Amino acid sequence: MQPLIFDLVKQKKNLERFRTQFIINDFLYELGAEIILDCTLRSTSRANDLLLYGYFGQSIKSFCGLVKNVKHGFIIPLPTTNFHDSEEEALPFAPNSFNLVCSNLSLHFINHVPLSFSNYKKILKKGGLFIATIIGNYSLFELREAFNYADD
Repeated sequence: MQPLIFDLVKQKKNLERFRTQFIINDFLYELGAEIILDCTLRSTSRANDLLLYGYFGQSIKSFCGLVKNVKHGFIIPLPTTNFHDSEEEALPFAPNSFNLVCSNLSLHFINHVPLSFSNYKKILKKGGLFIATIIGNYSLFELREAFNYADD
């Protein structure tokens, strides 16, 4: 079994803090949702059954207008979510359920990354597509530059 990345007690405490503050700081989630929506529009022939995991803000309406079967989940309940769970490790769907699975800035909450990807693969139909946004080396580049400038 893969070792845990996060101490589960500390992770739960951090998720509670996140739950109380993320909506007022949702600009990154909105940007990620726009990127995923753009990718979805480029692959609409695949998107009959869609799973969205993460916060998608106002973009959720666009996804629902494009695809007939949309399921939405996140680590906290939202008005648009069909389910919520603190981990993407145990998705409540049968194998081969979705043509397209999108994860918006939520992979960094996962303790068992290989298990999570394996579960995504199980719920994807043959030829299905997985799209994810994550924070990388060049994320928030302008903010880092501003901090460097302020330090000088």
